[in-house]
Amino acid sequence: MNNYTTNDFFNDISKHFKSACLYNTEHKWIEDRDNYRLEIESYRVKKENIDIKYENGIVLVSYKNLTPNNENLVFSYLVPQNVNINKITAKYNNGLLIITAPKLQTIKTKNIEIQ
Repeated sequence: MNNYTTNDFFNDISKHFKSACLYNTEHKWIEDRDNYRLEIESYRVKKENIDIKYENGIVLVSYKNLTPNNENLVFSYLVPQNVNINKITAKYNNGLLIITAPKLQTIKTKNIEIQ
């Protein structure tokens, strides 16, 4: 028989919940005429411990060795469809990670010459 009590169960969940909250990141998307910009607060992380990858319309931000057990945490952010994925850039400054995704240039109007 297992000696695992209800209190043990809730204490374990509480530990994991606190860990997840501790490393949860605030983020926001900002859109201007030419770009989408994702700003992520990453104050507890060193630049060399951040990996960013674009895959199938999602930006994956991995934080390496972030937990006491040196576990990695990955956050995913859905990217708008009309971005130029070859020109996505990232900067990290004073705990703020900024990922810029330029919009694809579309022509709204065009004069057509009659031949």
